[in-house]
Amino acid sequence: MAVADPRKLSASGEAQFGERYYARLYAVRSVPIELASAVIPIVMRGNCVALLLVATAAIQAAVAVIGVTAGKRSMIVGASVAAIVHVVCATVTR
Repeated sequence: MAVADPRKLSASGEAQFGERYYARLYAVRSVPIELASAVIPIVMRGNCVALLLVATAAIQAAVAVIGVTAGKRSMIVGASVAAIVHVVCATVTR
């Protein structure tokens, strides 16, 4: 969402170069790892899959903390729910 419209992250009237740059930089990192954490547990099981899910849970927890410092409630809730889902899935796939 932020890649298409970076203003949603900053609530500014017009997206500046830095906002577009960091939205793309974030997407390049987050989209592949989240896709992997969505697909790999469907086709595989075991400790490596659980480790991947724990790593993505840690990423989401960090995003939630960033949301707290930025005062972004939707970021806090969304990332917290995602972190919980990743942890639950990690315990099931072991």
